[in-house]
Amino acid sequence: SDAAPAMQGGGRTLKTSRFLALFQAETPPPRLQHEVFGALHEFLVLFARLMGLPREAATAMFERMQREVLQVGAGLDDAVLGDVARVAQRLWTSDERLCGEGVPPAHSREFCAMLNAALRADDP
Repeated sequence: SDAAPAMQGGGRTLKTSRFLALFQAETPPPRLQHEVFGALHEFLVLFARLMGLPREAATAMFERMQREVLQVGAGLDDAVLGDVARVAQRLWTSDERLCGEGVPPAHSREFCAMLNAALRADDP
């Protein structure tokens, strides 16, 4: 089956996650693009490691997503690129998938699906 493997955590959401409580208590919101891109890369690499997938696949996905957001002529203007929340929104809606050598089809997920899986698995 090509169904993505389930992670534990059932009905957990961002609102009820331990992550959100810790993040809000300890982390100021990102103000600069490199903070968003750095967090994205770190998340993708850690997610791949958790799933037993190659780091190279996570880094390649990050590079594709970064290129997609920063691509000249992609309908972006300085207002979008200067607004970290809008950059994050573009990353969230990206259709890039974790793929490549060593990544079975069942693990080929979009970033939004990976983040949702991580939140569902968040253990208070």
